Amino acid sequence: MERIKNYATALFLCLVLLLQGCLKVDEENFYAFHTGEATFTETGVTFEATIDKKFAQNAREFGVEYKFVYGDDESDTWKRIVCQKALQNNSFTTLLEFSELEKNAKNPKGELLSQIKYVAYCDFSGSEEIAEERTFQITLCRLTAKSSDEGKGLVTGSGTYCKGSSATITATPKENYYFTGWSDSDTKELTRTITITSDTTITAVFLENPYLLKVYPNNNAYGTVTGSGYYAVGSEATITATPKENCYFTGWSDCDSKELTRIVQVNSDTTIIANFAKKTYLTAKPNNSNYGTVTGSGYYEVGSVATITATPNSGCYFEKWSDGNTENPRTVIVTSDVTYIATFIDIGFSVAEDKQVIFSPGNLQYHPANNEWRFAENQTDYIGDANSNCSSTYNGWLDLFGWSTGATNFGVSTSINSEDYSGSFVDWGVNRIGADAPNTWRTLTEDEWDYLRFNRTNANDLCGVAQVNGVNGLILLPDNWTCPSGVTFKSGFDRYTGVSFYAAYQTFTADQWSKMEQQGAVFLPAAGYRRGSDVYYVQYDGKYWSATEDDGYGAYDLYFCSSGANMHGSDRYSGRSVRLVKD
Repeated sequence: MERIKNYATALFLCLVLLLQGCLKVDEENFYAFHTGEATFTETGVTFEATIDKKFAQNAREFGVEYKFVYGDDESDTWKRIVCQKALQNNSFTTLLEFSELEKNAKNPKGELLSQIKYVAYCDFSGSEEIAEERTFQITLCRLTAKSSDEGKGLVTGSGTYCKGSSATITATPKENYYFTGWSDSDTKELTRTITITSDTTITAVFLENPYLLKVYPNNNAYGTVTGSGYYAVGSEATITATPKENCYFTGWSDCDSKELTRIVQVNSDTTIIANFAKKTYLTAKPNNSNYGTVTGSGYYEVGSVATITATPNSGCYFEKWSDGNTENPRTVIVTSDVTYIATFIDIGFSVAEDKQVIFSPGNLQYHPANNEWRFAENQTDYIGDANSNCSSTYNGWLDLFGWSTGATNFGVSTSINSEDYSGSFVDWGVNRIGADAPNTWRTLTEDEWDYLRFNRTNANDLCGVAQVNGVNGLILLPDNWTCPSGVTFKSGFDRYTGVSFYAAYQTFTADQWSKMEQQGAVFLPAAGYRRGSDVYYVQYDGKYWSATEDDGYGAYDLYFCSSGANMHGSDRYSGRSVRLVKD
């Protein structure tokens, strides 16, 4: 459409409108409408124009006309954009979309679009007027979207775009190849939209399809794995096996490695299985929790070695395991779930119908200079003739004591006057003995000694004289006695009395006695007795105090020799052995 800029006509129309009172004169701009700025937006080029509302009311339409300029070649075709919106503050905008610009980015001669000329117009019922013409400079940018290797994949979206406009580029991998990403960003989207601000080259990178590495457990209940996925040819993958609770990892299906985490090179589609196994459970327990404790229970790998240990409580001993084995501690190879029961035997001694006791590990000993109490290290230990040194300041150990009362220092006295031992009995057990707290131990009464020796079940079968590792004495056996393998015990006494008749009746070696002792046997050495500072009958007989007095100046003791054992009343000043018990 041929356009003639007729400013005179526009002026005439304005004067007519002024005379009609429809238009006020704008001293800064006589024309009632004019062309404004043009700017790029997200969707294209926006043209601005101003027109007086009353002027616009007499117009059939108004808007912007534009034409393209290619290099120095100006096209002769004007195009019109009619304003479709109501005026806002005497102004309006129209939009030339990017799609229109890009469609006309080149003319038939191949020249690039360089400018847009535009002008505001107003159409008065066939008489068209325009405002001043303006020019908008166009910047075109070249987008080159290419493939890293067209044999592996193709890319679309290359072209010439107005600066600030958007372009959509798409990567399409060919069969057996995959898209790894764009050269200008971290995104791996096949299709993306970008804003063009300058000449730009973007490369879509394609690679040969990766190999699939599949890693999984042989049993999901036993463990988990990581590392599965697609990997480029020749790349390295880290795979990890994690056993679940009470399970363990046995190895990988493709090698002998038992490392939980390893690195593999992926050169083909590969499947690797992590082998897990459930641990076997070993149960180690006592036949009676009151008799002892057992350690070693737990989960173990098949074929592993476990150590189980039975620890008897005081007054009990370990006899054997439920499978007949007597080793303690012992090691076992765990091949499946298994239970081992430790058989403990109560080695208590009945001293009444409803009462049992256990004996101290040896005879009571005292060090006057240090004021220290202890038990003999071995049951066969005794002091003997050195008790003649008895005094309150003696720097050595004693084990023959007068009967303990409040009038004496627990019988540590050489007085042979019974009146010096008057008063009520004071138990030796009130002292701290070794590491044991006071009142841990006590002295048997006369009735308890008597019940133990004569009235408990099978009492005569559970007592006998012997020589143990060269020491004469009396053996007492617990209620539940089982003679250890390789040992023979003969209850009773010899018919003759004398030092030699202990050994004549029966003897036990240190090894034999160790087995008997483990099963609860008690040995009372024939330690003799003391009268004042004199010691008599060492290894001939034994005399052990009770806690029971006899007629105010005496007290009861257990007396034995090679030919018998009985309860016996003695002078309190007579030094006797002391063997304590605890309930």
